[in-house]
Amino acid sequence: MKLFSERTLKKAWERAGGCCEAPGCRRPLHWDHHGQLHLPQGWLGLQRVALADRVLDIPANCQVVCRDCQQVLLENCLVLEGR
Repeated sequence: MKLFSERTLKKAWERAGGCCEAPGCRRPLHWDHHGQLHLPQGWLGLQRVALADRVLDIPANCQVVCRDCQQVLLENCLVLEGR
C-alpha cells in the first residue's frame, strides 16, 4: 500500500536534505532506494500522524526515515480514530 503521493515524498525528501529525519540520526539516504529497507541507504516516508481511515497526504505529515529508525518510530506511532 502506497501511503504518500510522489509529490509529497519529493517535498519531504527535499526538506530532509536526503537524510533520515529521526531524532539523532541524519543518515544519508538514496532517493532511488525508497521502500528498499534491505539496502543500507533504504528509506520510507512514515506518517507523523496516522489517521484510522485515511492518509493525510501532505509533506508535513511525511517523515523520511532510514531502515534502522523506521521500526522504532512505527512502534511509537499514534493512530487517531474519528468519531
